[in-house]
Amino acid sequence: MHFRTDRCLRCARAFVLSLLLGSPLVWAQPAEPLRSEVAKPLQAAQEAMRAGNGADAMARIKEAAAVPQLNGHERYMIDRMRGPAAAMAGDYPEALRSFDSALASGRPTATERLAIWQAMVQSAQRANDAGVVARAARGYIADGGP
Repeated sequence: MHFRTDRCLRCARAFVLSLLLGSPLVWAQPAEPLRSEVAKPLQAAQEAMRAGNGADAMARIKEAAAVPQLNGHERYMIDRMRGPAAAMAGDYPEALRSFDSALASGRPTATERLAIWQAMVQSAQRANDAGVVARAARGYIADGGP
C-alpha cells in the first residue's frame, strides 16, 4: 500500500508541475499587470511547488490573497495557482473551489481551460466526488477536449 500512495503522490506532483510550468502564470503581460506585492509571493509559491511543498505554496498564496484591492487578473492568478497548490497539499475541496473560480473568471485561455478541467477531474477523483468528476469531464469535452 505504501508504494501505491508514494506513486500517487509522485504522479500528482508531476501533474501539478506540468500544469504550472506549461503556462507562464506569473510572467504573462496582461492588460492588468500583477503588482509586485502580489507577484513576489506567487513566484515564491511557484518555487515551493517545484520543490514539492504544497503547504508552503499555500502559505505564499495566502500572502498574495491578503493584498488589498486585487484587480481581476490578480484574483485569477491567485485562484489559478491556489488550485494546484491545494491539490499538492491534499486539500481537494479547496483545489476544486479554486479551479471553479478560475474557470468562472472568464480569463483562462482555451488551453488553460482544458488543463484546469483535467486538474478538476483528478482532484475530484481524489476527493471521491463523482458529481464533480462528471461535471468537470463534461466541461472538458465541451471546451474541446479529446
